[in-house]
This record gives sequence, C-alpha cells and structure tokens, in this order.
Amino acid sequence: MGYVPYSDCVARYPIFETWPGLSTQVNSTLIHYGEVELNARLAPKFDVPFSPAPAAIEDLAIDFAYLKSLNYGNQNERWVEVNSMLSSRIERILDGDEMLVTDSGTVIEPVTRSGVDIWSSTEDYNPTHSMLGAESPCEGIDSNYLHDLRSERGCI
Repeated sequence: MGYVPYSDCVARYPIFETWPGLSTQVNSTLIHYGEVELNARLAPKFDVPFSPAPAAIEDLAIDFAYLKSLNYGNQNERWVEVNSMLSSRIERILDGDEMLVTDSGTVIEPVTRSGVDIWSSTEDYNPTHSMLGAESPCEGIDSNYLHDLRSERGCI
C-alpha cells in the first residue's frame, strides 16, 4: 500500500510526466522505492508502514520519489541538495524536533526500540564451562540447575 498516487507527484513535480511509461514507470520505480527508503529511514523509531499516512509522510513520500528521479537523471548537484533537505527533516523527526501528526490532530509517538531481548533457559545458573579447565572438579553443570530439572520432572 503506497502513501501517494502518481497524480500527487505530478502535481508537485511535473517532470514526472516526462518519464517513459509515465505513471506505470513512475509508480513502480520512483514512488515505490521512494516510499521504501522513507520507511527504512523512519523504522528505527516508528512502526512502518503508516496506515493511514499522516500528511507529513505523504509530503516526504513525494519528495523521496523526486529524489529517486534525480538519481536516475544524473542530476548530482540537485540530488545532493534534495537529499540533504530530506535527511535533515528525517533527523528532526527521529530526534523528536518535528512531530508526525494525523489528520485528526493526534501525534504519532515514536516506539522504543531497545534491541532484541536475549533469553536463555539457563541464564540464572552458573555457566557449564569456565576458565578453570576441563579437569577441575569445579567444572560442570550448576548443581542448582540439576536440582531444578529433577524438581520439574517430579524426581524430588
């Protein structure tokens, strides 16, 4: 599901009308991949894709499609300028200096991403192996772990 139709992109950037294949090519090459890049840049702080998309996301989607067109058109100086503007705006959104607001006036809050929680069934027990060496009598499975396993299985 895309954020913006071809007609919105053409309304802002008439250059899209000059692309071969017109709407089909622009939709599949520029708009789609522009939206993919937008989602990728906002994914560290927001659940993407947005549904429905706030106006700021639609605005950014159009500009990202334009950025893609500049890349294909070898307009390097203009690409650098537009990319810098978009990167600054994305940074403001990610830093919380610019908010994403729905049409009803609700602010879309960023989500907290603390990484993946790593869990282990043996995390509360001493490790099986240590620096003591394989011959050490202290090397082996934690006795508390063995006790808990016997207890789980009704052996105690």
